[in-house]
Amino acid sequence: MLKTLETQRSWFRGYLGEWDAVDLRENERRVLIALKALNGRGLVDKIADISGLAHSTVMRAALSLEAKSLVRIHERRATRVLLNEEGMQYSESGLPERRLVKTLMEMGGEAPIGDLL
Repeated sequence: MLKTLETQRSWFRGYLGEWDAVDLRENERRVLIALKALNGRGLVDKIADISGLAHSTVMRAALSLEAKSLVRIHERRATRVLLNEEGMQYSESGLPERRLVKTLMEMGGEAPIGDLL
């Protein structure tokens, strides 16, 4: 699951001035500073790299910031499909049905079944 954080308030996008107006913990500040470096939006992994925080720490801070309406968390599920060994063989040599049709066409379109196998 890919998670993206986005700043909620327009004042933040161009300004990181006084924090006294909002009660923030150190990790929350670091997440906001990393978001500023990413122009207000970024993947949790990238925010973790920039802030020097662990992924889980970034997520805890993000949840707290979301409760304060300072960020919004977007979640996106990504599904990856990978070929197994058999799939790799078929991708290289072709599916059996296609190989059969190709052989049949090379034999003029008609052939006894024994000649095709």
